[in-house]
Amino acid sequence: GGTVKILYASTAHTPTGSAPGGPGGPGGPGGAGGAGRPRGRPGSSGKPGAPGASGTVEIRQVGAQDLAGALDEESRKRWAAYRAEVEKATRSPV
Repeated sequence: GGTVKILYASTAHTPTGSAPGGPGGPGGPGGAGGAGRPRGRPGSSGKPGAPGASGTVEIRQVGAQDLAGALDEESRKRWAAYRAEVEKATRSPV
């Protein structure tokens, strides 16, 4: 589940995304056997839960001037830090 939001200004290939639901939880343990004589067999474990619902995907082309404005403040800070890190890593040594 969840939400995938991709906004882009230009690209050689149109971006894609998916937000599949998560796996269901494990089944519970089987119950104890009965107290009779002879004792009853323990119950079998439960079945796994159903997968979660799929999320939403939004992929949209926007103008370059609108790209940064589409981000919330926290995302904008993280993006700026990431870009600075990439720039630093790709500089050729002198």
